[in-house]
Amino acid sequence: MVEKQIKDHSLHLKELLAKAMTNKADTIKELIDYLVLSHSSGHSELILERGIALIQTHPAYIKGKNFYIVEECFFAACELQQMEWAQFFLQMIRLEHPQSIKVMRLLAVFHEAKGEMDKA
Repeated sequence: MVEKQIKDHSLHLKELLAKAMTNKADTIKELIDYLVLSHSSGHSELILERGIALIQTHPAYIKGKNFYIVEECFFAACELQQMEWAQFFLQMIRLEHPQSIKVMRLLAVFHEAKGEMDKA
């Protein structure tokens, strides 16, 4: 995505959100990508909400190259203190990448979000 092509980010976000509400996998992914890549803070709730909808309605979509969406949902859940969802996403990541260093780093993020600094 080239940010210079978007003249009105507020309008663009509204359009992406309207398309994502149709629960089509590609439109939800497009919204999440925009929110993550535009470095817009304050959209964790939207990432988590639409990410959950994507995973629940299109579980096969997040396999392979789209698996990063699960990680983005994990970070959003941690930021929002939605620890049950964070644990759910962490378990998905563990199943996809068992015994990986990435899982250990994400586990530290999880414990930090819970305020368990000694475990982090």
